Amino acid sequence: MLVGLSPARVTRFLQQMKTDTMFELAFHGETMERDYWDVPLYATFRKGDTCTEVHGFYDGEGRYVIRFLPKEEGVYDYEVRGLFQKKGQIKVERNPDSKFIRAVGTHFEDGAQRPFFPFGTTVYGLVHQEESLIDKTFKTLGESPFNKIRFCVFPKHYDYNHNEPPYYPFLKKDPTQPIKNNHDASSPNLEFWHHFEKCLLRLLDLGIQADVILFHPYDRWGLNELSQEDNFKYLDYALARLSAFPHLWWSIANEYDLCLKRKSIEDFYRMEQFIASRDPFHHLLSCHNCFHPYDFSRSLF
Repeated sequence: MLVGLSPARVTRFLQQMKTDTMFELAFHGETMERDYWDVPLYATFRKGDTCTEVHGFYDGEGRYVIRFLPKEEGVYDYEVRGLFQKKGQIKVERNPDSKFIRAVGTHFEDGAQRPFFPFGTTVYGLVHQEESLIDKTFKTLGESPFNKIRFCVFPKHYDYNHNEPPYYPFLKKDPTQPIKNNHDASSPNLEFWHHFEKCLLRLLDLGIQADVILFHPYDRWGLNELSQEDNFKYLDYALARLSAFPHLWWSIANEYDLCLKRKSIEDFYRMEQFIASRDPFHHLLSCHNCFHPYDFSRSLF
């Protein structure tokens, strides 16, 4: 049984709380070594008739976190429950430099209702390289016209990307054995997720949208062979942790139809529904194909 030890401290990613800007509550409690993909920590944010439910996550060293992305101006009342209990308010002002992109009819616009014209590229292995190459990549991106990039959560085995990544998304089930098919989806590797978030924040600083690819077939580590139960554990943690980043887009898969040897199309539909229902801020959601276009005509709710 997890037991909380102290009240929350509040961290704001920017000095002033504005719409489409991440708000974070952090709590200190019991240190967990494994099996923390799902912790009983939740919060409700209310503004008038609007109610948003948020799922918290474990961040290592006894730190438990709840994140929220306010979409409208005004005063929000929040209540934290589960492992910790806390009530409070945040006052949100309009953000003239919103980085949250939404689809409106047949075009994109930001939170300030300005048109957004994506000009994107792919850097599939962005977070899986040595630091010097990552720094070089960000320098290049900062000098480029791109305002959106697609990159993978899982490492990708492909041309020009045969290196071993510095971190894997999960701890090993058996630390004494090689990594292939040895992933403990119940125990996210916090070194990896901290590193991943640093890259997300660097993209945010550059004003570049992050189109995050959740699955792909180009794999030699067994990550494309996770059970559907483990896929949902991974998605649950990733959604709790990342959904409050304003500049994030979800891509269910890169070339999803090449994953169908290991996953059925029904698996993808269930994961699509899960992502749509567990992302309380409703980021853009897509699925990339190779030969067979994905069916986008189904209702998500």
